[in-house]
Amino acid sequence: MKIERHHGFRPGKTTVGDVIRYVLMGMVGILFLWTLLPLFAGIFHTGMAGGLVLFGGILLLLFFWKRIKRWIKRTVAGKIAMTAVGLLLAGVLASIGILSIQMVSAAYDAPKEEENGTVVVLGAKVGSLSLQKRMEAAYQVLLENPDAVCVASGGKGDNEHQSEAEAIRDYLVQKGIDQQRIFVEDRSTNTEENLKFTKQIIEQNGLSKHLIVVTDDYHQLRAKLNAQKQGLTVSAYSSHPQPFIWLSYWEREWMALAYTICFGG
Repeated sequence: MKIERHHGFRPGKTTVGDVIRYVLMGMVGILFLWTLLPLFAGIFHTGMAGGLVLFGGILLLLFFWKRIKRWIKRTVAGKIAMTAVGLLLAGVLASIGILSIQMVSAAYDAPKEEENGTVVVLGAKVGSLSLQKRMEAAYQVLLENPDAVCVASGGKGDNEHQSEAEAIRDYLVQKGIDQQRIFVEDRSTNTEENLKFTKQIIEQNGLSKHLIVVTDDYHQLRAKLNAQKQGLTVSAYSSHPQPFIWLSYWEREWMALAYTICFGG
């Protein structure tokens, strides 16, 4: 009877590499689905598109890895393409890691107990979950600091019945905050203008140039960078988005921060 000897792994046998690939596919798949979740609340933005492209691309790479690996071994084009993709992916992931560390640091740069400043509430789309969370945080910080004044900042966007600043002011007044404590900045259309026009109100009214910025945790770093451009100092009082939209907004912020750092916008 002839006995066949097998050298190496037999076809179909699961290797350690396969197990690692399956685990990575599962992890990336979860991130892909998490990025999709806001769609069920009628939310879609550029951050989601970027996240879907990134995680979808990694999933395809992992799924077809064995074929890609053979192509890399057999052709020069495969080696060049894989080197380029690897460098690009490493650069993107490294940038995300560095930005995320800075974002977390800025988000938890809370004001010291004895520190006074002008509370600045940055707007978001009227009626959105983000704006609701920011308004709730603004109410809390004004309640904790009864002598503080507030600048509600945000213009009127498309399909909005009032400006974001007016929506913030109305909410705070309805909750019992004295309207005399609230200044309205309703011209801005982006974070850079939020801080630029807020500085004008601060200078016109002799308010503190140290800001206690109320916005989402992921947004604090970009707010800080724009405030520093205006010669203002910043502490953070962060609101936190709901878990099902959290990842997609961090993805959008990575893109916005990259643009701000590269082009200063």
